[in-house]
Amino acid sequence: MMEDGLNILEVKDLSTTYKNSGFSISDLSFFIPKGCIVGLIGENGSGKTTIINSLLGLKKIDSGKIQYWGKSFDINDIDLKNRIGVCFDEIYLPKNLKISQVERIYRDMYKDWDKDYFYETLKKFNISPTKKISDCSKGMQKMFTIVLAIAANPEFLILDEPTSGLDPVKRKDILNIFQEFVLKESRSILFSSHITTDIEQIADIVMYIREGEIEFIEPITKLLYEYALVRCSEANFKLINQEKILAYQKRPHGYDILISTRDDKILSNSNLVIDYPNLEDIMSIYSKGVIV
Repeated sequence: MMEDGLNILEVKDLSTTYKNSGFSISDLSFFIPKGCIVGLIGENGSGKTTIINSLLGLKKIDSGKIQYWGKSFDINDIDLKNRIGVCFDEIYLPKNLKISQVERIYRDMYKDWDKDYFYETLKKFNISPTKKISDCSKGMQKMFTIVLAIAANPEFLILDEPTSGLDPVKRKDILNIFQEFVLKESRSILFSSHITTDIEQIADIVMYIREGEIEFIEPITKLLYEYALVRCSEANFKLINQEKILAYQKRPHGYDILISTRDDKILSNSNLVIDYPNLEDIMSIYSKGVIV
């Protein structure tokens, strides 16, 4: 853990269970420092949304501790809510309301509401404030909810699949907005997405969830530029330093191996195919292969 005062969020030994399905997350501990974007990745059903709902008090936890800015989370703490912006995968607003009507409601709810930012950003995205939510496409609705979250001037954004359903151009626009948000170093983002290329573009840290557990939390630069993806035959697999192997997957004609470092003499073997992995590669090997 980092020193008190440098972390926006600290989670210690978080556990919660869905009684009907039996799915649970157990003893999760992590922190989010100020001034960074944390990408939360994992397969469908791995526990990403459960974690987010737990952090927001929408899922009752069985045990553990959740602290924002060193203070225990209380769902009824209005000041705390003003410091946290949220965007879910689905929109949970009355669809018959006009966008301008929603803005007036939010303006009264949030003490630091930025009306100018709200309308200027909508104009940039060609979203008319006179439109009803029901008349907006799914992509427009998604962008509208993101603008709503940021216009409240929070210090921490929690985003569940914020770019799903957006075309590549709009996704890039939204990712730029997220990067601008954290230019003020007191702010941070927790960003859940199945679009791993988005995480690669803007995340500082990646947290990978697998079957309700944290498999790793690593800087994105380490994952993409220090790890090695090695493809080789079974004979050459046995020559690789097993202590360096994080996970591997058996293929019809050999192995895909994730190695923790590119600085290993064995990697000079001409019979090895060595690549830089991307997050999709890493997730695939961890989820379908053998974790060492």
